[in-house]
Amino acid sequence: MFNPAVANYLTQFYALGNTPAVDLARELPHGVDADCLLLGCGDVRNILFTAYSRQGLPPSKLDITCCDIQPAIIARNVFPFSLVTAEQNPTDHSTAWSIYYDLYLRDEIIEVVRAHLARLLSASKSLETWRGTSFNILQSFCDEGTLRLVRACWLGMSSATSDANSKNNFVENLQRTTRAQEMLFGKVDRSQILTGLRSAAPVATQAMSDTQLRGFNKHWWEHGNPLLGFHLASAFIQLAPKSPLSPEDGDNRGAGKAVHAATSQFRGWLKAFQHSRETIKIRWMVADALTFCHVLQVPLDSRNLSSNMYRRQFDTTTCDLDSHEYGTLGNAPRLFDVVDTSNLADHFGPLNYLVAIKPLLKDAATSTVWLETLLKTENSRQAHFESLLCGPSTTISLLLGLSAIETWTNASTMSCVDEFFIAASMGNSSPQIHSRMAWKLNKHLAGDGKSPTKVRMDPDALVGVICGICSKMFAHATADGSQSNHPRSAYPPYHCGSLAALISLIRTNIDSNWPEVLRQVSETLSQSSYALFRQELWTQLHLYGLHEEPQRHGVNPAAGRLHSWNSIPDIVSLTLVIPRACLDKLYASEYLKVVAPTLQLVVAPSKSPGHDQQSVFLDLHVGFGRVSTQEVSDGGTSISVREDNAGWSGDSPLVVSCYVPSSILQIDPVATSIRLAIQTTKAALLTYRVAGFGPNLSVYEASITDTSHVFITRHLPGLQGPSVITGSRSQEKRVGSHNSSETTWISSGLDERSHKVLNLTGHVDFVSDLGKKLLANKSPIELQQSSPYVINIVFGKNKLIAPVAFPLPVSTELSKTRIARKSAYVEVIAQIADPLNSDSLAGFMFPIVLSPDLMPTLLSGHHLNLDTLPILDVDRKYKSQNQFLNTLVGSQFSVREKPLRNLERSSLGISTNLRLNFKESIFTMFMLSSGLQGGQTGMFTLSYGDLGVTMLIFVRAIRIDGAAGSAVLDAAVLPLTMDIVRSKEMEEFLLLLRELQLCQINVDDKELSLWRRVIPALVERCRTWSHTERCEYRKPGATIPLTQETGKQFLCSCGNGQMPDNFLNIPEWDVASKHAVRIAISPTFSVPFVEDVLDTSPLKMKGKMEDLMVEKCRSCGKTKAANGGKLMACARCKEVSYCSKDCQKADWKKHRMECSAD
Repeated sequence: MFNPAVANYLTQFYALGNTPAVDLARELPHGVDADCLLLGCGDVRNILFTAYSRQGLPPSKLDITCCDIQPAIIARNVFPFSLVTAEQNPTDHSTAWSIYYDLYLRDEIIEVVRAHLARLLSASKSLETWRGTSFNILQSFCDEGTLRLVRACWLGMSSATSDANSKNNFVENLQRTTRAQEMLFGKVDRSQILTGLRSAAPVATQAMSDTQLRGFNKHWWEHGNPLLGFHLASAFIQLAPKSPLSPEDGDNRGAGKAVHAATSQFRGWLKAFQHSRETIKIRWMVADALTFCHVLQVPLDSRNLSSNMYRRQFDTTTCDLDSHEYGTLGNAPRLFDVVDTSNLADHFGPLNYLVAIKPLLKDAATSTVWLETLLKTENSRQAHFESLLCGPSTTISLLLGLSAIETWTNASTMSCVDEFFIAASMGNSSPQIHSRMAWKLNKHLAGDGKSPTKVRMDPDALVGVICGICSKMFAHATADGSQSNHPRSAYPPYHCGSLAALISLIRTNIDSNWPEVLRQVSETLSQSSYALFRQELWTQLHLYGLHEEPQRHGVNPAAGRLHSWNSIPDIVSLTLVIPRACLDKLYASEYLKVVAPTLQLVVAPSKSPGHDQQSVFLDLHVGFGRVSTQEVSDGGTSISVREDNAGWSGDSPLVVSCYVPSSILQIDPVATSIRLAIQTTKAALLTYRVAGFGPNLSVYEASITDTSHVFITRHLPGLQGPSVITGSRSQEKRVGSHNSSETTWISSGLDERSHKVLNLTGHVDFVSDLGKKLLANKSPIELQQSSPYVINIVFGKNKLIAPVAFPLPVSTELSKTRIARKSAYVEVIAQIADPLNSDSLAGFMFPIVLSPDLMPTLLSGHHLNLDTLPILDVDRKYKSQNQFLNTLVGSQFSVREKPLRNLERSSLGISTNLRLNFKESIFTMFMLSSGLQGGQTGMFTLSYGDLGVTMLIFVRAIRIDGAAGSAVLDAAVLPLTMDIVRSKEMEEFLLLLRELQLCQINVDDKELSLWRRVIPALVERCRTWSHTERCEYRKPGATIPLTQETGKQFLCSCGNGQMPDNFLNIPEWDVASKHAVRIAISPTFSVPFVEDVLDTSPLKMKGKMEDLMVEKCRSCGKTKAANGGKLMACARCKEVSYCSKDCQKADWKKHRMECSAD
C-alpha cells in the first residue's frame, strides 16, 4: 500500500462535507468538456453545486470519477442520484433532503427508501446486470468489487428498514461514537463549533456574533440538517429582491435561518442536476485513493487490467478495472482535467498525492490538481506550506514539474479572511485553517507548453536535495523515537515506497547521472539515522525499476526456507500470521480502541548485534482471514487468504504481508525472527509502553522456521504477480527551444544548505548560419523578458531573437550571460523570481494564454456563473449590515502592503506600487458601488493623464461568491477605442455620461497596462457565450491582450453585447451595450503561503471579533487622533475619518473621487 499501515479498530465516517461546496470545473473555460477525478469524494455537494454553476453556460459534458475508501459513502451517494433522476416519479427535493441528511426518518420516508432499495438491489447483481438498466446511463461502477461492496451496504440498509430495533441500534452506536470522540478530544460543546462558520464566509464574523446561531451544531445532532457544506452567507445578509437562492420563508431565528438558506440551495442545486443529467456521467470506485491513482496508470495496452494491487487495507481483493469501460474499446477516462483531493493530504501526505496524480493529468494548461488542507501544523502559513512539501516550494516544483500557481501570482480571488478571523478568535486552540491550492503543469505556465521537459542537475546537488526531502518525510521515524516531534507523527504518511515513487517521478523531470545519484542516496541513507529502512528502500527502488543491484553479501542460500526454490528472486513476499489472542492487548481498553497504532514489520537476524542490523518495513498490507497454501512448480509455495469480513469483531488471525529482499532472509536462515511491532514514534512510545508492549513495542514475534505463522512466497497473498507500478507516464526527453534552429537545455543552481533553487541557467546552442554569424561578428546581445517564464536573447536591433523558456518564473534582474562566440552558444543565468519583489511578477496576477486550439485560457482566478450567485441588497438602509464588505475588500492589502498605502505617492496622487494601485481601484469600486463610502455610484472611469478616460466600468450588482468566501462585482466594461469615440452612434451616450455621477479612478501607465492584461481574464471567468470562428484571438500572431496601444481594441469582440436583458438602467444603454462586455471583478487577495495576509494581533490581544471592526484613520490606519482623542470625520461626506489634517491631505487626491455630501 502507499501509506504506512494503521490498525484502525474504529474508523472515521466522513459522510458529510465540512467545507463549502465548490464548482469542480472552476479552473476550466466555460463550454469545455471536463473529466474530473474526486479522491475522498465525501458527500454529493460538490457535484450538485457544479451542475448548478453550469446553468446557462455554453454546453459541455462532465465525466466525474469518484473514489472513496468507504463503501457506505459510495452507497449513500448513488442512492439520491438514482432516486431524483428516476424515469418515473422522480423524488422531490424535500424527500431527497430528508433521506440524505436527516438523522431519523419518518415512516413515509422509510417506505420510499425501502422501495428504491429494492430497485437498486435488483439492478446490482453484477456489472452486466447494472449495465442493462437505466441507472447505468448516469452512474456506473469502475469495477465489480466496488459494486459488490456497495450492494452489501444496500442489503444492510434494506434490512434496517425492516428491523424494529434499527433506531435503538443507531442511537446506541451514536452514543458509542460520542464517547470515543470525548475520549480523544475531551467533552465537546455541541452548541458551537466555530470552524464550521467558514460556511458563512464572507460574513462569518456576523454569523459568529449571532448568539442564536451558535446552536446549529446541536440542532444537527438532535434533528439532522447539516449545514457546513452549503453557502450560509445568505442567511446573515439582506439579499436583493428576486436574487437567486433567496432563503425560503420560515424561521428567521438562530439555526432556522441557516437551515432555510441551506434547503433553498439544495433545492436549486438538485433541480439543476436533474435538468443536466444528460450531460453528466458519474463513476464510482471503492478503494484507497492512492492505490486507485496508481491503478489508473496501468498501461492501456495491458492484456490484463489487473494491477495486482490490493484495494485497501483490511481488504484482500484487488482493484481490477472493468474491461468494458477501461479496456481499449472503453470510454472511461484515465487522464483528467481536474483532480480534487479533498483534504486527504492532511493525513496521507501531499507529496504522495502530487506524485500519484501528476501522471493522470491531461497535457493542457487547464489541468489542475486541487490540494486542500485543514490542519494547522506551523506558526505561519509560509512555514506550513514548506512543511507540507518536505522542502522548499521552488525546489519541489522544479522536481515534480508542478507548481502551486498562486505562490507565483500572489493573487487570489478566494478569500481566507474569515478563516483567519475564526482561528484568531479561538486563540491557539484552533486546529484548523482551511486552504486550497491549485497545482498546474510547469510546462504550460510559460504560455505555450514548450519549456524544456527536463532540467539538468548536478548529481551531488540532487543527492543533497533528495536526502533533505527524505529527512523531513521520515522525521518521525527513528529507531528510538527521539525525532518524533513531527507535526504528523501520530500517523506518519510516508514510507520508503513514497520516496521511491517520488524519485521515479523526479527522474522524468530531472536530467542527471541517475545511477550515481541512486547509489549515493542509498549509501547516504544507509549510514544515517534511517539505516533501519535501508532494506525497504532497496526493495522499493527495485520494485520501481530504479536500482537493481543484487544484494548477496553474507547470504547462505543452501540453507533455510528458500533452499528448495529452483531460482531465488531478489525480492520475495514475507507474510506473518498473528494469532487473535496476541491482538487483544492492542485494544485492551476503550482508549486504545480509539488511538490506532501504525504497524511495522521487523526482520532481525540473530547474528545481527543491536538495532543497526535489523530491517524495518512499513509498506505493509494487513487483513483478517485464514491462510491456505499451495505448492507451485518452482519448488516454493503460494498462499491465499480467505477474508473474514467480520474484521475486528471476528475470530480470524491478522495477516500481515510485505515485499522484502530475499537476501536478508538468508543471512541467518534458521534463527532470524520476524516481528510485528508498533512504529516507534514519540506518541506511540508514550501510549503503548504503558500498555505493556515493552521497549520494542512488539505485538507478536515468530521464528523464520515457524511454517505455521511465517510464509515466504514469490508474490503477495492471492496475487498472481508483482504490482504494476509505473511511477509515471513516460515523457519525451525534449530540450528544444521555441526556435527550431537552436537547441536549449536548462540547469539549476541550488543553495547548498537549504537546497532551495536560486537560479536557472538556460543554454542555447546556435546551429543556424545566422546565429553563428552574429556571434562571430560580435553582434551586441541584450536580454529582454517577454513573460515571467521567458527571457529573449536579442542580437542587435532584433536581428535574431532566441527565446529561452524556463520551468519556473525568473527575472532578468541580476541575471548574467556567458557568451561563447567561437563555440556558438549563449548561457543565461537567471535568478528565480521573488513574488514579492521581482518586476517580472508584478503584473503576473491573473495570467491568461491562448491554448493550442486558440481558446483563451486562465491560468489563475476561478471561473464562475454570475447569474447563479446571490445578489446583495445595497440599499442604504442595509449599510450597517453590509459593513463586512469594508473588512473583506480592505483585506486585499497584506500586512506588508498596508503601510505602503501612504508612501511613495506620485504626482497623480497614487502609489508607485503597481499592485497596490490595482487593489486601491478595486477597493474604490466596491466601496462606492455598495454606498459604504462616499456617494453611491456604480459607474467608473479609468483615466490616464492627458489621455483622459480610457475605459468605462459599469457595476450592475454586488454578488456573494460563497464558494470563494468572497464577493464579486457583476459589471460591464466599455473600452473607449478611437472608433467608439468617433462613432456617431455613441455620441449621445458619451455626452450623457457627463451628466451622470461617475467616479474617476486615476491610473498611471503601469496600472493601465495591467488592467488591459487583467480584463480579458475577467471576461473569460464569467463568459456565458462562445468564441466565434472570427474571433480576433484566432488571427495569426494574436496575443492577449490584442494590443497595449491606447485607443485600439485590446479585447476580442465575441462578447460585445452578450449580457442579460435590462442589464443596466441608464439612458442609451441599448446602444452602448453593443460595445460593452460583461466582467466579474473580485477582490484580489494576497496568498497566505507567500506572505502574511492579515494582522490578527488586535483580536488575539482583546479576544473579540468586534475589535477588528473599530474605526481607523483612512490614511494611516490609526484608531486615535494624533492628540490621543477621537478620529475626525470628513466634513463633507462624514463617511471616512482621519487622525490628523496631514493624513486627510495625503488621502484627498484619492478620496475626492468618492467623496460627496449625502
